Amino acid sequence: MKHGLYARVVTPREAARYRLEQLIPGSPAVLDAYVSGDTEKTDGLAVRAMAEKVMLRLLLAGEILQHGPTASTPMIDRNGNQIGERTTVNPGLKHLRWLDEHLGFTVSDLLLSRKGQLESRRLAATQERLEERRIRLAEFATRDGYLLLHRPRTGTKRGQGGRRGVAVCLNLCAKSLRS
Repeated sequence: MKHGLYARVVTPREAARYRLEQLIPGSPAVLDAYVSGDTEKTDGLAVRAMAEKVMLRLLLAGEILQHGPTASTPMIDRNGNQIGERTTVNPGLKHLRWLDEHLGFTVSDLLLSRKGQLESRRLAATQERLEERRIRLAEFATRDGYLLLHRPRTGTKRGQGGRRGVAVCLNLCAKSLRS
């Protein structure tokens, strides 16, 4: 339905985009970048979001340093007189911990704890073993590669079929990988 001289017909999608632009400026372009898979635009957004998270963390840490790890609220009786103070944990500490986990600033993520150091050593040893296995497999393929391409011969016993040649190849591969 059109109203007025210069009015134009808009689709429901265009109307929704306009409402979204009014609520969160720039958000339709962000959604279009994610839907189209344009990583140049989305990578910039990811960097900006991480920078904003780091800045938020710095502001929150500054507030906690300024006010301390505890927060005091006055206790007031029904007549309006202050009768004491209630001391609780600063609510910013919970949010600071959440930000640290999401940014990777935890002790284990930074490999400062004993568990993190052991995990990094375990991963390095696993990578080393995988590399050694790959090298042995490559050496076997160059030395005895014809066994992998050779057609297995048929066994004479019932039920053995053509599996004997495959078993010989697999045994040779296993021996080569173990040595």
